[in-house]
Amino acid sequence: MTPTGDGAFTVTAKAAEGEHVVTVTAGGVRTELVVGIGTSQDVVDTFDDTSNWDFWSLRATGTASSTPPTVTPGTG
Repeated sequence: MTPTGDGAFTVTAKAAEGEHVVTVTAGGVRTELVVGIGTSQDVVDTFDDTSNWDFWSLRATGTASSTPPTVTPGTG
């Protein structure tokens, strides 16, 4: 991290990808920022089969389904 002189700073990556937590302290207040480097695209789920999915909530009810919604013409 390098100060820019106008109250901001520039962060230069030392790796091609990954993430790191940067701790910043100013005026006696401390915070942590997660900084990500690079991106990746990974398929987590194809949503083709949700038969093994569960829905859980403390204050709501719901379901998980892979049935496509019914589209009414003219509604967007």
